[in-house]
Amino acid sequence: MSKFHAAKESVILLILWLLNSYAYAINHLTIKGIQVISKPTIYKNVQLDLKEGGFLIDHNAALSIENAIVKVIISPQNPYFIYLKNGSLKFKNNVVLVEAHDLPQTPTQQSLYYLIKVLQGNLALINNRFNVDQFYSLGLLITDENNATHHFMIHHNEIKYFHGGLYLLNSHNALIKNNKFSRVSFGNIFIQGDHNRIMNNLFQFPGNLSLGDAIDVVDSESILIKENLIADDSCYGMQIFAGKNVVIDHNMMINGITYAISLAPLNNSITDPFLIKLNRTHPWHHERNENIRITHNYLSQNRFAMRGNAIDGLTIKNNLFSQKFQDAYARKFWTNNDQLFSDVSYFKWEENFYREAFAQDIKDDNALALHIVDYPQHGGVVLPQQY
Repeated sequence: MSKFHAAKESVILLILWLLNSYAYAINHLTIKGIQVISKPTIYKNVQLDLKEGGFLIDHNAALSIENAIVKVIISPQNPYFIYLKNGSLKFKNNVVLVEAHDLPQTPTQQSLYYLIKVLQGNLALINNRFNVDQFYSLGLLITDENNATHHFMIHHNEIKYFHGGLYLLNSHNALIKNNKFSRVSFGNIFIQGDHNRIMNNLFQFPGNLSLGDAIDVVDSESILIKENLIADDSCYGMQIFAGKNVVIDHNMMINGITYAISLAPLNNSITDPFLIKLNRTHPWHHERNENIRITHNYLSQNRFAMRGNAIDGLTIKNNLFSQKFQDAYARKFWTNNDQLFSDVSYFKWEENFYREAFAQDIKDDNALALHIVDYPQHGGVVLPQQY
């Protein structure tokens, strides 16, 4: 992304913020160095310049920033915007414009830098716009896997161009709702924790044409993933590693480069460095997936639809699949659950349907798309007409 386009987009964001906010920034504050927040502190209706500074919240203090324009530079010398060490952060109705200076671009590796870091405390991110000027360099938010966090509220935010979106490690009872992720590489939402809800989020180009999933759930229990739209992902739409009591309901996953949904165990076959590190510092509670429900989803034009193994209790019901295959043999092979799922006990496959996707290049091909047929549990899809 060029600096010209980044500057142009920043100006547009500022104009939109001014037009839609009831209050606008009237004070310009420059903060240099790390400001330790040790008592209740409020910034409201201001422009904050933190090109050489940041906030550290400690001693159970509370920081509130609202209706602000925030300009931040993240660099090896200024490695974060906010570090929530112990306390609470309320961040609402803000525009955050981030410049990445001297940060390495690592499209296939997790970022070493995050805009917001949480050790422990309470967090509310509501109706903010986050924008960074460099791809593949800076993550938005990460928590510490050795300290449990609870009841985060993250909703109605727009997150653009970050290298890693929300990494909630050992985080429980979070609500992640109505957020928009645009060209966020690596993990957009990465969850390790119980009783979390991921609802009504929009993901555009997750992975940013390089690497990354829209939603990753790892070693977690009682998770609801509902009414999300995932479009044009560069890897998996959703990956569930050793989840228990996970509901995936009424989501739409389209134009993915590989599987829309993948269910995998956590065992010695894991090679991902980040997952291996997590297991060392916060050992996994589960190895297999258990009681997974996938219902009322629409999966269209992904290269493949679903796969899974090492699952105790899997229900796949009332889903619509739409894909495009070169011939009948390929269609039967890549829709055959006997090939796609292994080591699954208590497998229920009910009332799932398939439709051939439209083609632009072969006119007569589109006749196949007029048929919505039963998607059987075994043997793969057979359409009424064949090539």
